[in-house]
Amino acid sequence: MITKLRIKSFRSLKHINLPLNALNILCGLNGAGKSNIVDSIRFLKDALRFGLKEAIAKRGGIKDILCKASHENEIQFCLEFSKSQLTGFYSFSIEIQEIHFNLKNEKLSIQANKNNKDYKTIHFDSTQKTLTAEQNGKIKPIIYPDTIINSQDLALPALRSISTEINDVFQLLTNISFYNIIPGQLRVPQILTEPYPLDEQGKNLCSTLRYLQEKADNTSLLNSLKAAIHNFNKYSTELIGEYLVTRIHYLPDRRFELSQESEGTLKLLGLLTAMNQFVTKPDSLFIVEEPELNIYPETTSIIGEAIKELSLYNQVVITSHSPDLIDIFPVDALKVVQKNRDETIVGSIIKRQREAIDEKLFSAGEIMRMEGFTIAEEEL
Repeated sequence: MITKLRIKSFRSLKHINLPLNALNILCGLNGAGKSNIVDSIRFLKDALRFGLKEAIAKRGGIKDILCKASHENEIQFCLEFSKSQLTGFYSFSIEIQEIHFNLKNEKLSIQANKNNKDYKTIHFDSTQKTLTAEQNGKIKPIIYPDTIINSQDLALPALRSISTEINDVFQLLTNISFYNIIPGQLRVPQILTEPYPLDEQGKNLCSTLRYLQEKADNTSLLNSLKAAIHNFNKYSTELIGEYLVTRIHYLPDRRFELSQESEGTLKLLGLLTAMNQFVTKPDSLFIVEEPELNIYPETTSIIGEAIKELSLYNQVVITSHSPDLIDIFPVDALKVVQKNRDETIVGSIIKRQREAIDEKLFSAGEIMRMEGFTIAEEEL
């Protein structure tokens, strides 16, 4: 998983140093910068999969991603990671020149410890144009094409073919799923298509539901839906021509197509399906912004418990400003996001508020309603 995120001069993130656990709840008011933290992770994925130029263009150009609160002309990304027997970091920086950019440097460091006797390290530095492997105290250069290093694109996608360790890191940093289920997308007819992974907006939900019903054990999903949706009994899918029609069956004997369902029901169906799918295919990063939107308040706890269960198998990042949802999570999972002028700051809850929660004087949600969270001064 990604264990630490360090970002400089990206959008409102002038300088953040954010440790990450298995479960991470970014909580704060609208406009604090929660979405910019999420987008920094998405930017990394886009840059690795589609290239820096496209990742920047998708966000409106270089001037739109450069932090306005910073006087620097350089955007820096650094992620520390830990996966199975691999640990290390990956970093790069982009130098801004008016409306143009150059990749200033890119670094990768991997420590692979397969057993106590077999310890291997891999280092890449684009500035020094070196790629080396050290094993049993011996350092050997790794040969790679000179064209891999240039000022416009990251080298990691090309280097992944050189070693399994580098490929593992690439997969870790790109195997990230973002979800923003849009109920309107679930009401329109959907063509039978690839079921995994569930599309970010749910455009292949019917195919995913069909797959879970026919090819996998969907008992957990059905139990979650029964707890969340009043009188829910089951769902069914039917192929009509090239389109899949999904119906929800209610007790005692009613059924409705998704086009007839409420936004809250559709949002629950999409989110719970996404989380169930990731429980069956673990070891990735799952990100959802404000899962409480469009959800009935009485079902917030069900979404919260599903998120906690998912974090046992995957790393999870959630953004929220719902006191009811935040109440469900342990205080150690909460990351407070605030805006100071034009700069986003993020950190842990101040000691006074943490102690009040630990001693059960107030819940986290109650403190959030009464006075809002305060970030510990040592983290500012």
